[in-house]
Amino acid sequence: MEISVVVTVKNEGEEIENFLNSLFNQSLKAKEITIVDGGSTDNTVEKLKGFKEKIPNLNIEIKRGFNISQGRNFAIKNCDTELIAVTDGGVELKQDWLENLFDSFKYNKDAEVVGGFSLPLCKSWFERTISCLFMPQVNEINPKKFMPSSRSIAFKKEVWKKVGGYPEELYVGEDMFFNFKLKNLGYNIILNPRAVVFWKMRRNIFQLFKQYFRYAFGDGFANMYFYRHALRFFVYISLILLILVFLLTKNFIFLLIPLPFAIFYIRKAYVRSIKTFKKETFWKMFFAWIAFPVLQFLIDIAKMVGYISGLIKRKYKK
Repeated sequence: MEISVVVTVKNEGEEIENFLNSLFNQSLKAKEITIVDGGSTDNTVEKLKGFKEKIPNLNIEIKRGFNISQGRNFAIKNCDTELIAVTDGGVELKQDWLENLFDSFKYNKDAEVVGGFSLPLCKSWFERTISCLFMPQVNEINPKKFMPSSRSIAFKKEVWKKVGGYPEELYVGEDMFFNFKLKNLGYNIILNPRAVVFWKMRRNIFQLFKQYFRYAFGDGFANMYFYRHALRFFVYISLILLILVFLLTKNFIFLLIPLPFAIFYIRKAYVRSIKTFKKETFWKMFFAWIAFPVLQFLIDIAKMVGYISGLIKRKYKK
């Protein structure tokens, strides 16, 4: 039994060398590695070609205009191994990432899909702060409800065929839609928290807003997570109504009503911050505590605008 690695990239020139080095240093070597470039306009392709001598089994495919799903499906279709591991060029792989994914199939003959775990790759205070908001720790994961990102996943090729591959009509949110197709056909997704990739965080507020706008746009366009998004709209509409009542009555009790719910909503960020900032000064953690509600509000606005945009695009396309 052998395994191949599939990667899609576009304009990753700034970080691609770190990814390729982490791929080269894997404790288990893949039979073949296929990287599909969707039309980079920076130096990504040049850097990929520069690694050909270092990684002889590296196949570089230039497919201008391909989205992530198209790139993955193309690469997987042309792999001749039973097992496929998928990741992204915007990460760094822990040295035993591929070995741990492979071992999940090696020691569990019933395994068909295995998801790894993502840890934040942070270089600044801002990146550490936002990682606390949306990067769960291992003990927070419910293995029965686990939905892996395709930055760290492996599956049998026959499973990919049976679910129809990644959805090529989606430009974002394709991995979650792929997960739903797996679940709907009864496949059990096994969590292997030792198969770790380090995912770089967004560097500023503008990148953060764009990230969550795109995620929510994908949800709206693919009609995913309706109840989750509906709850968010309900909460913010209720908040607006409470503010209006306060303005009419001047009774501060209406401003205090949302407080315990808000604390509960972002409580995990404060818990995670203790571990994330344990090697930093107290003041860095303190300012992160102040920033959490503001950044969460920004993320929620991005999600609401993105989701509505996705719904409109879905309706327009029909």
